[in-house]
Amino acid sequence: MPAQRMHAAQQVVPVAAPAAFVYRLLADARRWPLLMPRYVHVERIDFDGVEERLWAWELACDRVRRTQVSRVLDPHTWSIDFEQHDAARPGGSAAGRWSVEPLGRERSLLTLHQHYRGPHSLDAAPAAQLEWIRRAGEHWEEANELLLCFEERVHVRGPADLLCGFLQRVGEWTGKPAHVVRAKAREYQPGVQLTTVETDVGPAGPHPATIETLWLSFPHAGRIVHKDLRAPAPIAARTGEWSLEPDRDGVTATVSHQVLLRPQAVRTAPAQLRRTVREWLCSGTAETVALAERHAQDTLRRRR
Repeated sequence: MPAQRMHAAQQVVPVAAPAAFVYRLLADARRWPLLMPRYVHVERIDFDGVEERLWAWELACDRVRRTQVSRVLDPHTWSIDFEQHDAARPGGSAAGRWSVEPLGRERSLLTLHQHYRGPHSLDAAPAAQLEWIRRAGEHWEEANELLLCFEERVHVRGPADLLCGFLQRVGEWTGKPAHVVRAKAREYQPGVQLTTVETDVGPAGPHPATIETLWLSFPHAGRIVHKDLRAPAPIAARTGEWSLEPDRDGVTATVSHQVLLRPQAVRTAPAQLRRTVREWLCSGTAETVALAERHAQDTLRRRR
């Protein structure tokens, strides 16, 4: 078999943000789904303070692929060396380096150098990655107001498999949650579902909103993670997870929310906006739990 050709690329972009802040955006890979549209979910496998291994789920060519990423982080030089391998296509791999160079107190230069082999590049658009990081970096002064992260712990009466099944059948939700006008779903591939939900109440008030969400199911681990591909204003990006832990009376669900707000939306009343978005998300969780309990109880009665 002939050796696969090695390809190389380098892109450089100036960023109106301190080098240390830009480096932190790169180093915290688990936040990438909020910053970069191609990333759906990132999980850390292990980390010793310098070397890190990750699983990353990415959108590519109308499918979700899982890649394993190995990284060496150097906060002293603001650089990160990486290697990435496609779990489904062993012939495809990429490697390279992110580096950040300070250009004063509030400006920096971001460089991505990479080389890859295989017919399907793991990263054929390095310029797009740099542009996403540049945009996120240039809001560094309001970063704490833009990011909203919190968890809820709720108890659901009923077996974990019934709750998980209910969450996976979003396409059947039309008319069940009061705010859902229309819902549909299609399976991307096993364990991956794309849903579209039209509501008459969004985070900005009683206004119609359309939300497209990609769901990744890990049923054996009792987990479902999701990312909005289309989010309602004033949300720029949103990810989350349902983690289910069975107990004697049902299931304890830990529901996590990570939200990136639109910069133009937080400039007038950021505290009020954050409170409004949080209340909207919590009300959605409460309504989902109530419906899941009803579904579980109805199913158990039919089984008797």
